[in-house]
Amino acid sequence: MVFLSAPQKNCPICNPPLRKARAQNSARRPHARQTSIVNATYPKFLVALMAIAIIVLDCALVFVGSHEIASRLDHAEETLRRAVDTLTDELDTEFDLFSRTLSGIGEVIAIQGGISRLDEQTAHRLLVRRNAITRNLRSIILVQPNGDLAAHSISFPTPRINVADRDYFRAQVDTFDQGLYIGQPVESRFDRA
Repeated sequence: MVFLSAPQKNCPICNPPLRKARAQNSARRPHARQTSIVNATYPKFLVALMAIAIIVLDCALVFVGSHEIASRLDHAEETLRRAVDTLTDELDTEFDLFSRTLSGIGEVIAIQGGISRLDEQTAHRLLVRRNAITRNLRSIILVQPNGDLAAHSISFPTPRINVADRDYFRAQVDTFDQGLYIGQPVESRFDRA
């Protein structure tokens, strides 16, 4: 089924004189078509311009952000370097103090003729005095060659404890001239600390 309708008055297809009139009007106004072309490209131009502006702004933000991150990383690195230097200096000072304390104890024991010739009370007093001037040492012990405690800076009389199985004792017995030995943390047999 086909429906036919009456020709429309304003339709340029159905009304040839209207089509001719519109063609003549557009011929008289040549800029009318250009305006519509410009109007059609104007939003595209704005969109392209906005896209370029957004890209430039993003690039600027990335540049500024990366510069800020680099600056903060440099500052953090410098702060850490200073902290490490400070800690290294403090550790050097402490280890030097420990070394001088232990050397002083060794000199006194050598003058007395060794641990076996040193009476327990004199050894205890020596350790108490040396421990008092070495603030970061919790205690000092003297150990006989068989591993038995000869003196303790915290306790008198000396508790009967053997440390022959401990790493710090074996390291010094095996190589006496090794110097300061720092081993793994262990539980004290004296006070379980």
